[in-house]
Order: sequence, then C-alpha cells, then structure tokens
Amino acid sequence: MQSKCKPCKEIQKSKAFMKRRYGITFEEYLQRLEAQNNKCAICGSADHKNKRTGKLVQTLFIDHDHATGKVRGLLCSACNHALGQFKDNKAALFRAKEYLIQ
Repeated sequence: MQSKCKPCKEIQKSKAFMKRRYGITFEEYLQRLEAQNNKCAICGSADHKNKRTGKLVQTLFIDHDHATGKVRGLLCSACNHALGQFKDNKAALFRAKEYLIQ
C-alpha cells in the first residue's frame, strides 16, 4: 500500500520538477499565471491545447532562457514549440517578424 494516490503523487512529482528545473515553486507559477490572466504571454490565448494531441490542457508551459535559466513567462503549447524551433535565436526571430510584415 502507498500513502498517496497516483494523481497526488503525480502532482507532487510535477511540483518537485518545477522547482528543480526552473527554480520556481508551484505558488510562484500560480502567481505568474494570475499575472498573465491565465493567458499565453505571446499570443494571449486562453484556449490551452496541446499542439500534438489537440487535447485541452490545464497548464501553460514555463518558458525560460536556455543560456541563463531565467524564467521569461508562461506559454501555450503552440508558442512554446514555435520559440523552440528558433532555438532562442533573436536575430532569426527578428528576420521572421520582418518577413511576416512585408
């Protein structure tokens, strides 16, 4: 027998991962989420769907600077994956912006 149910263990593991990987507590995550009005920091979407599965998800992804580890904000799946494709290359992102506004 285990002292915690599976969903509770998963939540505990998720909180520990958040602290270990990004250096923020679950409470800090919730504060950021509230500050962003439960919306993606880039597109402003409140409809949080996983890009691959199309299923509604309860959370936004924690975006961070890969060089410094600093948390930048919370993003939906689509924006998180889009930034990942650019590999934090700001020059490439600016070129993409210029391309789009032509």
